[in-house]
Amino acid sequence: MRNGLNPHLSHPSKVTETNCDAELFKLNCALTNWASSFDQFVALPSAPEAPRGRFGIFASVTEATRIEHPSELEPLLTQSRSKPAVFLLGYELGRAWLNLPEVVAPRGQPLGLYLTLGECLELDGQDASVTSFGPTTFKAENYQPERQPHEEAVVWEKVRTDQDHSHGIHAVHEAIRRGDIYQANLTRRFRLRGQFDANSLFNELLASNPVGHMAWLKAGETEVLSNTMETLLEYDPETRLASSYPIKGTQPRIEEDRTPPPLDLIPKERAEHVMIVDLIRNDLGRICEPGTVRVPSLLGIEGYRGVWHGVSKVEGKVREDVSSYDMLAALFPGGSITGAPKRKAVEILAGLEPEPRGFYTGTIGVVWPDGRISASILIRTLVHDNEGWSMNVGGGIVIDSVAERELDEMDEKSAAVKLALRALKSHKRLSN
Repeated sequence: MRNGLNPHLSHPSKVTETNCDAELFKLNCALTNWASSFDQFVALPSAPEAPRGRFGIFASVTEATRIEHPSELEPLLTQSRSKPAVFLLGYELGRAWLNLPEVVAPRGQPLGLYLTLGECLELDGQDASVTSFGPTTFKAENYQPERQPHEEAVVWEKVRTDQDHSHGIHAVHEAIRRGDIYQANLTRRFRLRGQFDANSLFNELLASNPVGHMAWLKAGETEVLSNTMETLLEYDPETRLASSYPIKGTQPRIEEDRTPPPLDLIPKERAEHVMIVDLIRNDLGRICEPGTVRVPSLLGIEGYRGVWHGVSKVEGKVREDVSSYDMLAALFPGGSITGAPKRKAVEILAGLEPEPRGFYTGTIGVVWPDGRISASILIRTLVHDNEGWSMNVGGGIVIDSVAERELDEMDEKSAAVKLALRALKSHKRLSN
């Protein structure tokens, strides 16, 4: 037993099926199509399994409030509300919580948005029931999914060369050898050249790679389409339990492969993972009652399209004086996409990555009227800004990381999106 971690404790492996339940899939698609009929909207589908993304939210957006500093978020998060609210925070917004100098978001993106919802529906993935927060125009039969294939191939253009990214990996190694950090999550961006229909891509991903925190939202000039499975925070006000599910450790997965690799027996993958679990324990320790932070599952294996991931659950009982704002301040940005120690890793990465990240590795979160919170970490996420669509990919670098393997891992992590785009072009039918 070390630092509250039991090295023999893990949860059963979970494999995400290529097709989610047919009724739930159709409802998710119909609700997404309804939401996207508004000029500004959010579509956050329900996941097949609780608790990560059990409740989907589909709504029009009546107001998008720009957030330029975390202090502007506090009164918005802590106010009373009659329906859910959604927030979208960029990675750089977290620098203020780490007492680091402010950085302007890239390519015209705002640092953050707080979205006030109009017509709003909630989908419970456990029983496929739909609840309305007020009057609604939704009728499922009017919004069945229609796929819009595209004729041209979407080209992935590297913003940074493989050689430059490899140099960044070696620079992280040097920082580790100096004793500055133990790990850093180094990322790079790809531009997507070519036209595609975002709704069709979203529905294709919902069919082929359903995950706990899928999201598509549009507010003003901001558009984000996310296929992320990583949970920054789940909070239940009844039990006051706050949970985080860090993802660290990756191995390739071929189609139909249902036998997970032994990530806990691969020293590099295990070290990368346990370091971040320790960091999340410390983050939660800042807001939880003493002695309540624990790791009920360590390094379980989850299978997604193209990858196997190591996932842990870290939880604690939140102190009564802690607000929803305090929880975000303690956890954001997520440790899995920064490194350890968090503040120093963020500082070093800013000097190694050629541009700010923006919404990538930020969060999309929902705050319910009863105080529940569900917030993702925006990996596997496409962002549309002044340069069009782009997608970042990254990976945790530890002392025994090998540059060639890290480059391969980026292909594995982007495989679900690439295959979905390819399916649209080849006119394959949506699975349901």
